[in-house]
Amino acid sequence: VMRLYKRLHVSRRSGERRLLCALCAVPVYLCSAPDRQHFYFRHFQEDGSCPAITRAKLSEDQINALRYQGQRESKRHIRIKELVDESLRQDGQFSEPVVEGTWKGRDGKEFRRPDVRSKFDGRIDVAFEVQLSTTFGRVMAERELFYKAEEGLLLWVFGQFDPDDPRLMMEVIFVNNNRNAFVVNEATWEASKAQGAMILECHWAQPTRREDKIVWTRRRRLVRFDELTIDQERQRAFFVDTEAEEARLQEEIHGPPLWQRF
Repeated sequence: VMRLYKRLHVSRRSGERRLLCALCAVPVYLCSAPDRQHFYFRHFQEDGSCPAITRAKLSEDQINALRYQGQRESKRHIRIKELVDESLRQDGQFSEPVVEGTWKGRDGKEFRRPDVRSKFDGRIDVAFEVQLSTTFGRVMAERELFYKAEEGLLLWVFGQFDPDDPRLMMEVIFVNNNRNAFVVNEATWEASKAQGAMILECHWAQPTRREDKIVWTRRRRLVRFDELTIDQERQRAFFVDTEAEEARLQEEIHGPPLWQRF
């Protein structure tokens, strides 16, 4: 569900029609019910011509006004940005970071202002975006497609991550980032100073085999940025390749895929 949630927003932004309403053929996206156990589809656009009325009564601007109560950034959000900035300055593999700088697109039409931006190893621009509460799937898709087109990398960082009760957008980011999530806090900042490197707290789901089933356990440890595998094409950076490990265990249990047997 979390993968489909993201794909629908990305496909909408990229112009591809992945899923359409069966009644009116308008593209749809996924929403979560308050219990987070049930999901349903909504039209991206609604003009009243379809008998299925799915859109919320409030606009995105109205929802943001209620969510932030006039403040676009909390003190905690600002502090996490400072910690990212200060941690990057400890790592000689990163260029001097820029906070809230304008990143102009190559086509001259679009731009973004990532929370913190820096070039890693002289070859890849990394946009660090702090995610503390939630955001719209549309916003997440737009940012990812922009940085991919710019041959950069988008890395979401959290102030904390509760694997047992993450917010919806945190779970979407976690699942689509190979089940890896990254936290920046006071402890990672102290570790960055001590080690002279950009240190992140990595949370991941580790697959293991238990008889003929795969079970997932939550793991956590401090990691250096240069220990991560960077997958620019899919806009991912991860410490543990959980998908590859899951595929290996599936093959142990069920044998190789049918196409490999002949």
